[in-house]
Amino acid sequence: MKLARRCKTAPLAAALMLVFAGAAVAEPAAEGATQAPAAGTSAVQAGSAKAPAHTEGAARGSSHEAAAPSGSSSSGSASSASRSASPAAGTKASSSGTAASSSGAAASSSGSAGAAPAGKAAAGTAPSGTAPSSSTGADGQPAHKVEAELKVGFVLPTTPDGSGWSRSHQNGIDLLRDKLGDRVQVTVLDNVRDVDAEKAFRQLADEGNRLIIGTGPSYDGLMRRLALEYPDVRWEVAGLDTSAGNIRAYGARSYEGVYLAGVAAGKMTKTDVIGFVAPVPIPEVVRNIDAFALGAQSVNPTARVKVAWINGWNDPVRETEATQTLITTGADVIISNTGTDDALKQAERVGKYGFGWASDRSAAAPKAHLGSVAFDWGEYYVQSANQVLSGRWKPTPTWQGVKDGRVDLVALSEKNLSPEARAAVQEKREALKKGTLQIWKGPLVTVDDRELLPAGKVADDRFLESLMTLVKGVEGQVPVGR
Repeated sequence: MKLARRCKTAPLAAALMLVFAGAAVAEPAAEGATQAPAAGTSAVQAGSAKAPAHTEGAARGSSHEAAAPSGSSSSGSASSASRSASPAAGTKASSSGTAASSSGAAASSSGSAGAAPAGKAAAGTAPSGTAPSSSTGADGQPAHKVEAELKVGFVLPTTPDGSGWSRSHQNGIDLLRDKLGDRVQVTVLDNVRDVDAEKAFRQLADEGNRLIIGTGPSYDGLMRRLALEYPDVRWEVAGLDTSAGNIRAYGARSYEGVYLAGVAAGKMTKTDVIGFVAPVPIPEVVRNIDAFALGAQSVNPTARVKVAWINGWNDPVRETEATQTLITTGADVIISNTGTDDALKQAERVGKYGFGWASDRSAAAPKAHLGSVAFDWGEYYVQSANQVLSGRWKPTPTWQGVKDGRVDLVALSEKNLSPEARAAVQEKREALKKGTLQIWKGPLVTVDDRELLPAGKVADDRFLESLMTLVKGVEGQVPVGR
């Protein structure tokens, strides 16, 4: 039986009929559709809304990837017209580990592929100090972001790379972030000069930081005044003078680390003359000078300490000149209690030895470096934040030393430091940890042969806090009237 031949154009005709039918059905709906709003009218229709575009002003401050004004922090909250003025140019704000440059350039995103445009938040990133719980919720909608439980602000006198002191605090801040994670939002304002400090502290307080830490003793008077104005903020200042109400001091017994440096210097000197570059005449510095001398004399009774004062904390030219003066007058091992590495570098230039200050500074002058008097603030910052979070924070001052892990002589040079000196340092360190060594035990005599401590008496903290007298074996005087 012969089958009828199928028409080749039938499928095409059927398809065309379906297209025309669909258009006819859809045409009434199109005729009844709402017209697009004219420019300037609301885009909200039938319960739906068009999301507003992020303008530069709206986005600024909404993410730590947005560019911050000079000295201001990208805190995760929108900028306010009443925000306090930012610190002077050169101050850098870092929020949750990300720094915004003082020039207003966009801050780089920690772990992101690139920086957001200046003044705008990068898409898909969480505000500083917060972390998204997930990209979407169970209903397919964007999930809520987890807000930090506590905002913590820090003010540093230099950049972390500008001095061992600021580097030691930045190391502690990094540990705080690592240990408490999203529970805290951390903002750092660094390179803050004393003249700009009030702006910086007010900025942190106005942005909602409830724990604010000033890492220099020169901030003490200012912070005491601000503590009265901001009673809901917990204030902490690196020093020993202030603890009351909502402010407290914290510090390290730096003299213990300096004593260990003195032990090493006493073993290493060939001239029996070692030098100390001193910043300003305050008890902290005088204690360190005396401890350097006492450490050296404990292993070398004929060792003498010469002192050169520069009357400032960060003055590379004066530090270099002071170091050279000490070396010219016989010192062959140098320590500096200042904010730069220039004394150590100058010692290296002329073939002498020296010590780093506040953190491991071995890279600054490896041929001269014997060790560094270093501070470890990390565990203390974690403790303080936890105390605020739990409501257990109290205005009790803290002054910790070698046995607490707050200060030590670190990065002892394998090449430059003799085995005998290394062994002596280790012996004294263990004695300090066990409490069997008392640095400030009589008899102690002043440089002008007056009794400082009678035989057998151990100085208490009140004695040390006000010490402004040099011990015998130190050549020089404490400047008066500064």
